[in-house]
Amino acid sequence: MAKINPVKLKQDAEKEERSGRFEKAIELLKQLVQENPRDWNTINRIGDLYVKLNNVKAANEQYARVAEFYSKDGFYLKAIAVWKKINKNDPTQFDAYLNLADLYAKQGLLVEAKGQFQIVIDEYVKRNKIREAGEALRRLAEIDPADLKVRIRLAELYSREGRGEKAAEEYVAIADELVKKGHLAEALQVLDKGRKIAPPTRASRPKSAGCISSRRTTRGRCSTSRRPAGPPLPTGMSRFGWRKRTWAPGAPARPTLSSRSSCSPTPATRKPGCSSAASP
Repeated sequence: MAKINPVKLKQDAEKEERSGRFEKAIELLKQLVQENPRDWNTINRIGDLYVKLNNVKAANEQYARVAEFYSKDGFYLKAIAVWKKINKNDPTQFDAYLNLADLYAKQGLLVEAKGQFQIVIDEYVKRNKIREAGEALRRLAEIDPADLKVRIRLAELYSREGRGEKAAEEYVAIADELVKKGHLAEALQVLDKGRKIAPPTRASRPKSAGCISSRRTTRGRCSTSRRPAGPPLPTGMSRFGWRKRTWAPGAPARPTLSSRSSCSPTPATRKPGCSSAASP
């Protein structure tokens, strides 16, 4: 088999395209791709020619090959541009929205990513495809775990689908996030929802269960440990403006009220029985 001349083939394909013979141009370009399957520019061009023939399905098949290559090799912006072409050709194709959402998330564009996921989720719900909607919601929750509205919606979808254990797990995770933000009352309400759906188990016990039950927080965060209490405050000390402070183990004991009020630092005025080491 004679070796092809890539330059001549491209020139011939351009002539055919200018003459409006798009099918002939595609045949010539496919010979180039057969020789070099990683010629992504030529594959993309074949897709463009299929669009001119109003063959959207064939065009998107070519574009998808290019977009997947760009994604795998880390060329996210190029991949986004190609998936946008697919989305423009066929707005009903969910793969385009989902891939765009993932790529936007990798680029740190959370608003754009969430917008793409939301389109898919709404469409799945309209079609009563609850499992598919739940999967899209799960992926949306992964890219933005702090969006508790999304996670609550995911738990509700799990419940509607009859997956009570998954719903309960999600409610427990939401409760933990609420506790981190200092919203203990809301955390308790969410936990109650989870318990009504599925009985609590050791595995489903929230990490912050102790904090929720005792309602202990420190500066809005869960505090599950107690600091050691100091010695009792001597009688009458509060009248002199003393405040009880946290006592650290091993620290010297605080001076008593009598040592401060009846002993003088000056020998001449010190009362009998006072130690010379008494502190002022």
